[in-house]
Amino acid sequence: DGSTWSQYMRYLNDLLHGDLGTSYQAGSPKVVDLIFERLPWTLILSVSSMLISLLVGVWIGAFCAWKRGGWQDKALMNASTITTAVPSFFIALILALYLGFYWEIFPAYTDQTMFSNFTWNLESIGMVTYNAGLPVISSVIGGIVSYAQNTRNSVIAVSNENFIITAKAKGVSNQTIIYKHILRNAMLPIVTSFAIGISGLISGSVVIEKIFNWNGLGTLFFEANNNNDY
Repeated sequence: DGSTWSQYMRYLNDLLHGDLGTSYQAGSPKVVDLIFERLPWTLILSVSSMLISLLVGVWIGAFCAWKRGGWQDKALMNASTITTAVPSFFIALILALYLGFYWEIFPAYTDQTMFSNFTWNLESIGMVTYNAGLPVISSVIGGIVSYAQNTRNSVIAVSNENFIITAKAKGVSNQTIIYKHILRNAMLPIVTSFAIGISGLISGSVVIEKIFNWNGLGTLFFEANNNNDY
């Protein structure tokens, strides 16, 4: 009921007070209510994917660095090239085709009754875990390779430092050198990368969530965009 500028200024004023506006969906729900309704489901995927990627990726990267030049190291290099070149939605579609449709290990599409009927019991938690299998696997493949590659490069760089050479000359055991000296110093850039990744936890993955019909923030954004729900 006002000019474009007056509407925009009113919107900014509401935004500063925590009012994100009203959705154009049926019933005119509050935007903030829609976000908090979907947020836990996005965090299930994003937090699980990030932790698995970090733990597995660091272990693989450290192992490949120690076996530098071996087949494990070469396999990581090839995997890094493939995951960089292949888009995430293609990996998700391949996993859905084989693990979901052909082998039926995980559901290819998320059971929508899981969202509406969820209660805190073992059956519901098991259902969520089962349905989250493919989305999480699709997300962690690139994450594991990325963390592994970064860890490998960092470990190799630290291994060539003078204090590591000195420790070897003193006869310090390989296990002590790896865990106490190399990994402790090599983890600094990995921690930085992990901290930066935390900022993307709540945004959701539009592609992954849409492919597997997962009702998170990514799907909410996609639906709002398609329906002009400003």
